[in-house]
Amino acid sequence: AAAAALPLCALSPAPLPQLVGLLGAGAASAFVYTGGPGLKYKALGDLLISGTFGPLLVCFSFLVQVGKLGWAPLLASLPLTAHIEAILHANNARDAEEDAAHGIITFSSILGERNSVAFYAFLVGAPFVAAAVDASRRSALALLPMLALPAAIRLVHDFARGKLQRMPMRTAKFQFVFGMLFVGATLLPSPSLPAVARNIATFLRNVL
Repeated sequence: AAAAALPLCALSPAPLPQLVGLLGAGAASAFVYTGGPGLKYKALGDLLISGTFGPLLVCFSFLVQVGKLGWAPLLASLPLTAHIEAILHANNARDAEEDAAHGIITFSSILGERNSVAFYAFLVGAPFVAAAVDASRRSALALLPMLALPAAIRLVHDFARGKLQRMPMRTAKFQFVFGMLFVGATLLPSPSLPAVARNIATFLRNVL
């Protein structure tokens, strides 16, 4: 990983200390997850993994390409972060009994079965709310991730029924589909949803 990062550091317009700092944070997170303090075993693994594969990864990519950090990439990473946490939460919910037998404390085990279902539903569903807000403010195409909503409903339904064996893999596949739609909606230009509605209303008035 370090060798792969060297060309990025050489080509990026970003300050070298910032690049090295974020790389160091990623490397440290890999160590402390199971090594050192072993955050995985102390109900802090969710926070660490979500922060690393969500905001940290997105902000590093943004920094490498743009040369500076900002709030925009951090906020943009939050919907994907929620689904990353959903994958880990599904895994921990599935392995709750095994983890308890080995003395491993996870956030899922603290929540309990009923609250775990509610938390999973929140993690899967919240990014759709973010997409709707984005559509009203920036681009109507931000609604593209809504195409993944039926799959999200099925996941939550099966999670609530205790069908957890393949839930982490299914959640990861869902996250990939949502993520691709999310990225596509971000890249494709479009007026906001209210602007589209106004244009349609104006067109209908002129025609009728």
